Amino acid sequence: MSLNSCMGFTVLRTVILAVLAGSILVGCSQDPTARIEKIYSLQGDPSEANQARIRDELVNPDGDVRATALHVLVTLPVPDGPELALRFLDDDHPFVRMTAAILLGDLSADNAVPVLGLRLSEDEDWHVRQRAAEALAKIGGEEAASLLRTGFTDPIKEVRRASIMGVSRIAPEASMDGLVLLLQEDPEWEVRVQAARALASLGSPDAVAPLTAVMYEDPNEFVRAAAAHAVKVINQE
Repeated sequence: MSLNSCMGFTVLRTVILAVLAGSILVGCSQDPTARIEKIYSLQGDPSEANQARIRDELVNPDGDVRATALHVLVTLPVPDGPELALRFLDDDHPFVRMTAAILLGDLSADNAVPVLGLRLSEDEDWHVRQRAAEALAKIGGEEAASLLRTGFTDPIKEVRRASIMGVSRIAPEASMDGLVLLLQEDPEWEVRVQAARALASLGSPDAVAPLTAVMYEDPNEFVRAAAAHAVKVINQE
């Protein structure tokens, strides 16, 4: 092999190794776990420069990374935190939407109520619907209570339970008819128990008759017990 050939091979090998090393470094830098760890490390020193670095991750293609960046920024907090959370409630990744809903509830963001109601009624992911119901309950108000009642007919029991707990916290009086219907007809015993508890917190004598019927007729012992307790609570008031 000639000297020129050897030199050419050496240069080529060096170039290939450099390209491979660069690819490995880029791959590591794009690893979601590494990005998330970096975000949390930047949180410990929230300088303007580090906040800007965290903001850069809001456009990361990985949903977990975006959700982490959103959570860290809003909880620092940054001045536009509520606006960020509201914006990412429309993200295409369900975990990001869940995170945004939780943050908006924690912030008691009144202006988010209509969009949270939309997420509760229309989001394709039931976890997002559940978190939207919980956020509406934290924010409160008659509009939130009205939107929560739309969750009574959700196909997923966890969403129905979250909606029941929400209205019992905000405005149970206006929800009595829906709660009685759930108590009598919901196919899941956990939901019927939650409805009985909500009626107990309502404390209306009008709820005693349906609760008494369920106390004797429901096939599930936990529902019967919850109904009996509700009747006791109401009669003591």
